[in-house]
Amino acid sequence: MKIRGVLPLNKPIHLSSYDCIRKLKPIFPNTKLGHAGTLDPIAQGLLLILFNEATKIGQYLSDKDKEYVAKIRLGIVTDTDDITGQIIDDKPFDTVTQIQVEQLLKSFIGEINQLPPKFSALKQKGQRSYVLARKGIDFSVSSRKIIIKEIELLSFNLPIIEIRTMVSKGTYIRALARDIGEKLGCGATLEGLNRTQIGRFRVENAVDLEDVRPERISENIYPINEAIAEIPAIVVNNADMQKLLQGQPLSRIEDCKLKIENCIIRVVDNENRVLVIAKYKDNKIYPERLIYADI
Repeated sequence: MKIRGVLPLNKPIHLSSYDCIRKLKPIFPNTKLGHAGTLDPIAQGLLLILFNEATKIGQYLSDKDKEYVAKIRLGIVTDTDDITGQIIDDKPFDTVTQIQVEQLLKSFIGEINQLPPKFSALKQKGQRSYVLARKGIDFSVSSRKIIIKEIELLSFNLPIIEIRTMVSKGTYIRALARDIGEKLGCGATLEGLNRTQIGRFRVENAVDLEDVRPERISENIYPINEAIAEIPAIVVNNADMQKLLQGQPLSRIEDCKLKIENCIIRVVDNENRVLVIAKYKDNKIYPERLIYADI
């Protein structure tokens, strides 16, 4: 039986996201594997593993809000903005108070401009930023808008503070730690990170890497339709589905609730399979992404 769906995995620390894929490949031969939402080796927690056709919905899962619990070390600044980097500055931190931190965190809530770390996978003139940074090449990165939806102090035990935050896609928690340190005046770097939620998926329901086995995969995997259940759906007949599969738009739309310009829609057949991701535009439904290629 061909496996199709999304597996919530509890990624261990010290492994990259692709290390997890590499370990799963021998367990699931002849299976296309991917993941949604990269986690650095320093981080642990929720990683969504995509099986076969589910690799085509990765972008829709990565776009979801994410929750993190982060340990931040005050008093030092590193070139990578986390504890794995080289220390480039250190400052006293003993005058920082819990009330000061709690008040400061509130100032981050909302839409803010964040400067991504230079040691990141973002591209600069066709090359990954971390490649240029490792070579010692001087370059600048552009800030971008992100949204901090929730942030709270969980513990205060200098030099370590622990926070929980819910953020929009594209947010670097390393950069958030760096910016907290800058505003406190003592510098800071990320010491540990646990991703606890992506959209509707939570780490409490994730499977440990060593427990993933083919004979039990059906107990833990989410079908594609269920994995992206937040996206509005329409069920179409075979004739309309064939039009979409051939790249043709549909002009007959019965569900007026979906008539929102540029709304993303999952188009489902009578077997509850998401065959196409489409977009509502100009009073028509346009196919954007073919999911089931074997239909």
